[in-house]
Amino acid sequence: MLPEDIGPQRLVTLLQGRRLGVRHEVWESIDSTNERARVLAEVGVGEGFLVLADAQSAGRGSQGRAWESPPGSDLYLSLVLRPHYGAAELPLLTMAAATALVEVADHRLRGETRAQVKWPNDLYIGARKCAGILVESRSSGSRCDFAILGIGLNVNRRHWPAELRENATSLLEATGRSQSFDRGIVLAELLEALERSLAQIESGQSSLLLSRLEPRLLWRGEEVECSGLRGQLLGFDPSGALRLATVEGTRTCVSGSPRRVG
Repeated sequence: MLPEDIGPQRLVTLLQGRRLGVRHEVWESIDSTNERARVLAEVGVGEGFLVLADAQSAGRGSQGRAWESPPGSDLYLSLVLRPHYGAAELPLLTMAAATALVEVADHRLRGETRAQVKWPNDLYIGARKCAGILVESRSSGSRCDFAILGIGLNVNRRHWPAELRENATSLLEATGRSQSFDRGIVLAELLEALERSLAQIESGQSSLLLSRLEPRLLWRGEEVECSGLRGQLLGFDPSGALRLATVEGTRTCVSGSPRRVG
């Protein structure tokens, strides 16, 4: 049985009138919300369809990593998107999701600390990871047929396996609250923030989106290594890739994950 805070009837009320999530399905447990959303996208489900689960048995993170997904505490969701822009702009979807996650975290943290983004797809609070983003897509040439935007957000988790204990956190832990957050409300706020971010991309204002996110870029101004490049992390280029000041001049990192040097 699904917990009340993310039960289907609750979501009908919370997501009424939304562009994202007004059509949805909620699972007590599923292998992967991204995989289910992909199947639905391939048979023609429309823009904004939401797949939400209380638990996943085979949740996926970036680079094929597993995303631990126990029941009763966190948000595991995937959205079917049908972008009108080309496949080259798809990395901006990750930036849109990261911006929305920062907004949701900031609302809970109330200025006590700052949520940051470890490029390209992780939300950090302090030195610990709180959320991950996974975008998967199918394209025909330069045209995107559909994209699946997956988000795993640690909301109320208190207990971690040994391998995650030093590197993971949740909104509940980061705020020091004793009372759990209502996941349905957190979800509704996340989707509302994501709608605003996506609207900026669709209206050709992705530079505004990136300027909002850039101050939260983890290790900005510090020396990093990324995909064989080493230099000072400057920020984003217009596509959402990283800009580094290297000894050979400004270079762009379009893949991989940065690592702080020293």
